[in-house]
Parts: sequence; C-alpha cells; structure tokens
Amino acid sequence: MTKDTDNNLDVLMLLPPQWTPLSPYYALPILAGELKRAGYSCVIKDLNIDFFHRILSPEFLSWCRVEINRKMEILEEEFISRIADEGVNAFAGGNDLYHEIQEKIDKYELHWDMVIENINKAKSFFQSEEIYDPQKMAWAFNIITKGLDIASLPYFPSKVLLRDFKNRNHKLTIESVMEAISNKEENPFLEYYNLVFSSLAELKPKMIAISINSFSQVVSGLTLAKLLKDNMKDTHISIGGNFFTRVINTLQEKPEFFENFCDTLVYEEGEIPIITLIEAIKTNGDLSKVPNLLYLDGEKVVITEKCEPQKLDDIADPDLTGIDMKAYLSPEIVIPIQASRGCYWKKCTFCDHDYGSVYNIKSPEKLISEMRVFKEKYGIKHFEFIDEAISPSYLRKMSEAILENNLDIRFFMYARTEKGFSKELLDLAHKAGCRMIMWGVESGSRRIMEMINKGVDLDNRFEPLKNSNAAKIWNFCFLFFGFPTETTEEAMMTVNMIIDNKEIINSYGLSNFSLGKHTKMRQEPEKFSITNIREDEEDLSSKLHYDVLEGMTYSQLLKVNDLCSAVCEQIYFAPLWFSIGFREFLHLYLERYGFDYVKQYSYIDPEKAEQFKKEMVNE
Repeated sequence: MTKDTDNNLDVLMLLPPQWTPLSPYYALPILAGELKRAGYSCVIKDLNIDFFHRILSPEFLSWCRVEINRKMEILEEEFISRIADEGVNAFAGGNDLYHEIQEKIDKYELHWDMVIENINKAKSFFQSEEIYDPQKMAWAFNIITKGLDIASLPYFPSKVLLRDFKNRNHKLTIESVMEAISNKEENPFLEYYNLVFSSLAELKPKMIAISINSFSQVVSGLTLAKLLKDNMKDTHISIGGNFFTRVINTLQEKPEFFENFCDTLVYEEGEIPIITLIEAIKTNGDLSKVPNLLYLDGEKVVITEKCEPQKLDDIADPDLTGIDMKAYLSPEIVIPIQASRGCYWKKCTFCDHDYGSVYNIKSPEKLISEMRVFKEKYGIKHFEFIDEAISPSYLRKMSEAILENNLDIRFFMYARTEKGFSKELLDLAHKAGCRMIMWGVESGSRRIMEMINKGVDLDNRFEPLKNSNAAKIWNFCFLFFGFPTETTEEAMMTVNMIIDNKEIINSYGLSNFSLGKHTKMRQEPEKFSITNIREDEEDLSSKLHYDVLEGMTYSQLLKVNDLCSAVCEQIYFAPLWFSIGFREFLHLYLERYGFDYVKQYSYIDPEKAEQFKKEMVNE
C-alpha cells in the first residue's frame, strides 16, 4: 500500500442530522478503527449532536422569534394581496401558510419565554443524575420537545424532531430533494452548514465520507454533500450508509445524483471498500477496482463488483478518538454494538432489514474484546445490541463469556420468541447484565402470523416472555397493524392480546405496516392481495406505494391505532415507560431502580413504586 508523507488528513467522516442525540453512531468508530489500523489518518465529526446543541440554545430560540416575525410580515403582505385579488377564495385550499403559522405562534407564545429560560437546564437534566427522577425527566422531555417545535417554526412546514425530520412537501425523488435542499425558507440545515463549513474545510481531507442511514438524514445529508462538492473541488466526496444501499438500482439510472452530491457512493458493508477507496484516491488509482462502489464515468453511472464482507472477528476495534462523549444527551452512554450482521432466520415475508447483509457472526471472544475496549478505554458499560436478533444459543455463550471475564456490563437486545429462551437461560442472561429484550411479537391474529412466516411456535410463543418476566428482564414487544388483508376483527385480536398479556408485555412499540422494496411480499404480491405497486412514485424511497384488494381501509387503520392507544393507556395506568422517549433511558432506569420499580411506577400514583425503589437501593 502506498502512502504519501504529507500532513493532510486522509479521511473526514461526518454524521449529519437527524439521528439520535444519545450516543455516537456505531459504524463510524468501526470504520475509523479500520482506517487507522491500515495506516490512514481519520477524524470523526458528529454534526448531528452539534446541530442539536445549536438549535436547542437560548440564543437560537430567541433568534427564532425575531425570524418568524420577519417571515410573518412578508406572509401577511402576500395574504392581503391575495384577498384583494381573490376575495374569500384566499382562505380556501391548503395555501394559507400565514394562518397556519399564526396558529402555531399563538400556541407557542404561551411558553416561548419559559422554554428559552429553561432549555439549557433541560439539556443538563438529560446529561445528569436528574434524569433518574421521573418527574424531572418528564419536565425535561417537555421543554426539549417544545424547544424543537420553536426551532422548527421559522422553517415551517419543516419539523425537527428528536429522532426525525419531516416536511409534508418532501418526496423521495431527485427533483424533490434538489428543491428541498435549496429552499432556504424551509431547510433548517443550510445556515448551520454554512457556519461549520470553514472548520471542515481547514482540515483539508483527501476524502470526506458522509454517513446517511435513514430518511431522517436525507435532506440534511444531501444538503451537506452538495455544499462540500460545490466548494471543495480537491476533496473526494463519498456517501455511505444503509439508506442508499437500498436504492442502488435507482441510482444507476440517476447520473444527476453524482453530478450534484458526490464523487462515489459506497453500498452495503464498508470496511473493505473504504480502505481500497482512500488508497485509490491517494494514488490516483482505478475506481473500477474498488468494490461496492457507484461512481460517474462520463455520463454513465458505474457499479463495481461486490466483495465478500469482512469477517466480524477480523474487524478492527472501535476508535472514538476525538468524539466529545460529554456532548450527548444522556447521563451514561448506551453504545450500539453488534454480535452479528444479517438475520439467521431471514424468512419473514414483511422484513428486509438485513437487505445487503450476509449473515456474519462474531465470536464471543471478539465480542468480549470489543466491549472491554469500550469500557476500559472510553468508560462505557451500557450496550444496545443492534443485531436483527440474538439466538438462544449465542445468548448463552455471550452471557457465560461476560461472567467468566468479570466484565460487569449491562445490555439490552432484540430476539425472536423462540422456545430456546428458557427460564434458566434468561436467569443467566440477567446475571450477565441483560435488562431488556425487544421481541418481535407483531400480531395477535394467527392467520396474520402465518402469513408473516415468523417461524416460531405460535401456541407457545409467550413462554419466552413469561420466562423473561420471571427473570426480571423487561419485555418490550414490537407490534403492528395494517398487514395486507388484515381485518378490523384481526386487529382487535392484537389489542386483546395486549390486554390478556399485560403482565408479561411490559411495554410495546406500535407501528403501521409498510411495504419494503426488498421484501418477499414484493416478490409475490398476489399472495397478499397487493396490487398496483408503484415503483416510481418515490424512486429514492426504500418503501413502495401500493393498493390492497381486501382488508382494512386507511381510516379504519387510524381508528384501530387510536383505540389501541386509548385502551393501553387505561390498562397500564399512566406508566413510566409511556413518557420515556428513548429505549436507552428505559434500559438505564431498569438498571438504576430495577424491574419492579419501573413496572409499578405510575405518574398518577408515583408513591406506589417507592417501596420497590427502596428495596433495590438497600440490597
């Protein structure tokens, strides 16, 4: 490998908003470790957390009031002009932006000063022991949520959320994205990037790698990419991450994507491609020899051959050097980690989460080594396993290895409701530090479960939850409505399933079905009464628009969602977990106060849980 001797930075890796503000994104420290092991210099900049701190500040929120007043003066003049031209028709349709924003100003005016005065205090609560007081936590979440509402107002209808970014005008097409990133009135990221641009440019990196992993990052990430590509002509701009991996077939027909945003795009797993790419850049090598790459050659988008992924046991240890761990909005970092990539079942009809991944498992010895690096070098003892699912056999090996090495860590994980999760195994896992398991329960309808092809014993699928509950491991259950052909009666089976199993379904996450481009359902839509699939409606989306021949209507789906929320609010009696906005915080509460305290706590009757808290503390 040829390396020159200049002092310029080789690779600058950037994480754009909107992503979780609680911890570093896992993939970037892994890639940094790979680059440094290969002899290349690398710096990670988490622009996501920096952006959060900028907009959640008294200065920015005060500016928002001035800016929205300026904007409203312009809109008022435009509205008066429309009245003169159109009369009462000026109030019709969805074009009355002036009154939409005025309604929000009237709402926010009641607490604007209070939010400005308390926003720093709310952030400090997130980062300190204060977050372990449920009342203070709820207060801090309220202030930060209102702060984001205010911060978004000058860019209405754009909406910045804790883990998302939305705008009703945005579609996932090249045309819509180009319009969104250039729209100064609605793009909240433009001004921020202009402010930080000089600090990035002065590093003079040979390559900038931008990680875009979710729809919430697309407008922000591509705004950043275009700014860098337009103004850093001597720097190679590359985009990576899970999101665009899912639409590489579309990108092969979109040379304008590369003309505007990047020189290359890395698809699927990046450990091997990033090393070969920076080597090619530094030696003026042939990009066609770099695996897992898309780039523009003349007017044609070229896609290179995919390489065999690197074995997880051979991947470098994570490197968090230079990342300000104190910047994150959490009293203790809960770091994502992987014991495997891909899915060992891989047969669920509705799922394409592991698209582009080959099942690749890490040995317990390598996992222990990696966790030890996080703990001893960076002081991190809390982990979220982001594997698609951890099997019973691996959980046993992992738990035994943690205990044998006296690692003293805490973790939560995702799993399938398989019979292998015995009480004995889950007792062992709890002893090793497991505090929560997130189960894919999905539906209360047997017919729907059979169509999903979950591959579990439907007659006994709640046994693992009973065992977990008995082991004092929290059960978080994923559920959804709207699977094609699902009736209202079948949806109510899911509601009734929650009611009947409230003691072991400790908490849940509810969503509505969406059709992924790479699911088995897409390959055989007729089996699921899916029709009129529209591939090109949003060609940069990993989801598809479609119709169904039978099942619930959209309005029925919304009513079922509302009913489920109302019922569960009653049966769970205003629980603590309803107000905890992050699973990571739920994990931290479980570790701090114990399973029984979190289960018994109610905002209506908070004293009820105190006896469990005291028992936990006195142990």
